[in-house]
Amino acid sequence: MTTQRFGLSLLLTGVVLFFAGIFLSPANIYAADAFFYLGLLLIVIGGIILWQLNKTSQAIAAQEAQRNYFRRQQVMAAQAQQVQNPPQPSPSAPGPPSTASAGGVVSQPATPPVPRPRVPQFARLSIFLERYRPSDRFGREREYEIELAQALRNEFGRLNVQRQVPIPQGTVDIQVCGIGIELKIAGSAGSVQRLPDQVAGYQQHYGPNLMVVVFDDTGDADGMASLKRRLSTQGIQVFVK
Repeated sequence: MTTQRFGLSLLLTGVVLFFAGIFLSPANIYAADAFFYLGLLLIVIGGIILWQLNKTSQAIAAQEAQRNYFRRQQVMAAQAQQVQNPPQPSPSAPGPPSTASAGGVVSQPATPPVPRPRVPQFARLSIFLERYRPSDRFGREREYEIELAQALRNEFGRLNVQRQVPIPQGTVDIQVCGIGIELKIAGSAGSVQRLPDQVAGYQQHYGPNLMVVVFDDTGDADGMASLKRRLSTQGIQVFVK
């Protein structure tokens, strides 16, 4: 029997006993009082149970509505950000003449993309991430992402910060004012070896507006320094926490 059915049963039983006490009062005053007060008690208990269930259901519905609202706001903000900062195709620059391979196929050397400027908020975000410290050493990347995103919303505004933003090359963890932030937990010496290749793909979308935050649990200072040097040669700013 569910809690709702139990409360309803108590309420109905109390109503029956309550009226039974009223009808029995001319015949047997003691039995009538017993039925009357027992029925009244069951009515009160059943009513409280049903009222509490209704209050809990309303609270759950309100929380779900709030979550849906914020989810829609995040999606709309991400779509608006994509419209405001679409990936710009790099114009073709004059290059060296084409060369023919041994098989006679003409190949054109790839030209490097024209650098895009950094957004105005880049320096402010860089200072914020340099000072940021996580409140705990979490076991999952998602927990770091949630805490950092909330801190960024407090600093840059809720609508300027999105989590799990889809881009053509994948999904970036956090986006702030058009700047991508990729998070990574360095739980072992080799856990970040694929990071440079991963963010290189993201850099095709963000250009110089890309940052990496590494939460280092290895204690490998030399490895982190090497990672920072490697990513800095790609033009990516790295923060080790």
